[in-house]
Amino acid sequence: MGEARPPVLDRVHDILVLLLVAVRPWCWDGMPGQPADMVWQALAVGALGIAALERAANLRPAWAWSWRGILAVGLVFALLPAAFGAAEPAPSWCRWTGWLACLAAAAYLMQVLPGRQRLALAGFGAGLAVTVVFGLAQPLWVLPAMTAAQQAGSSVFAALAGDPAALSERIANGGAFSTFTLANQFGAYLALLLPVVVGMAWASWRAGSRGAVLGVSILLGLLALIALALTGAKGAVLALATGCGLGWWLAFPGRWWRWLPLPLAGLGLAVVLATGVAQASIDVRAGYWRSAVTLAGEGGHGLGGFAAHQPRVMHIGDEPTRFVHNEVLEAAVAGGWPLAALAA
Repeated sequence: MGEARPPVLDRVHDILVLLLVAVRPWCWDGMPGQPADMVWQALAVGALGIAALERAANLRPAWAWSWRGILAVGLVFALLPAAFGAAEPAPSWCRWTGWLACLAAAAYLMQVLPGRQRLALAGFGAGLAVTVVFGLAQPLWVLPAMTAAQQAGSSVFAALAGDPAALSERIANGGAFSTFTLANQFGAYLALLLPVVVGMAWASWRAGSRGAVLGVSILLGLLALIALALTGAKGAVLALATGCGLGWWLAFPGRWWRWLPLPLAGLGLAVVLATGVAQASIDVRAGYWRSAVTLAGEGGHGLGGFAAHQPRVMHIGDEPTRFVHNEVLEAAVAGGWPLAALAA
């Protein structure tokens, strides 16, 4: 490896790994350029800088990288022209630098995670646990207090950014949002991380461990499922169910019961269509995507272009929004269909 690395640097990396993994869901402000997001981004870039200086001083072995990482960097820089052509420059540039900071965090963790996997898992568990506890607590007093304040015409809500009607609708629906801005964001976070919790529990079981890791993983998974139900995020539930079905199919190759998710999915779809429980969400999303396809056909409008131009192309009855709620179509509006193909 070259020069011996001072022990204090190992302690610094231990702290940075914990912070980057654990506090990410706690500092989500929802809108680009907000203080908590900027602090986390600075931490990620600073951590990568420390690792790069160590490598330059021959205190670290050869740089770890992957082709997927290179492609991710290429995608972010492919969006750079869309940032230059943004309809709303400040938030769009903040969004672009946020993506860059996420890549910096991923690159940093690739360098320092060997030997710190258990530390990273502990940070992951701590971050998820605190976020889930916040979400579980909100229906007890936070959401009722917000409803009462909104009904009383509190000036607090008038000062918040966004569509006041949409905010009122979110409060009325009562979806838990935890440390995020919206319940749907919290639901997406849980849907993405629940498979990791299941993987932790399964790995612990396969290793013959029946101790704290298995118990904590099961408890955390159950609490996260309850929190997911409290979000009311139908898309997150659908994504998680689809992932579970695919995982089941892959887990039993050559067995007839690997096909069981198909009739279950058909039954679920029939219930949804018959009851109309998701019809409002489907109609709203269809309106978003119809506008996005129209704007993408006009060429790239830059980052934030959907928010700026959707009112011009939306149909009567469509709901105004700042985001497409579809990453591929968002990229298509920002930079055209070639960029959407790259994002896909």
